[in-house]
Amino acid sequence: MSGNIAGNPDVMTLQEDCIRESSYCGSVFTYPSTENNQGAVTINVTAMNGNSGCLPPGETTCGYVVDNNSLQFTCGGSVLTYTKN
Repeated sequence: MSGNIAGNPDVMTLQEDCIRESSYCGSVFTYPSTENNQGAVTINVTAMNGNSGCLPPGETTCGYVVDNNSLQFTCGGSVLTYTKN
């Protein structure tokens, strides 16, 4: 999925073991699967490179909205939108 963080291009990939990675943040993170198209989810970041706009290591609860082609997270003051490639 492609998106941007703080105006910088980012690609979020999903690994076979359900671990996700962010190209801009250099982060490795997980969050539980969701059944609804909106709600709240706790994201657990286990690694990151320190770039501006990235979630810090640890757990952060974010709102999410999913539709057919996109996934949007709202984490504090940041809104991250990703679209299917």
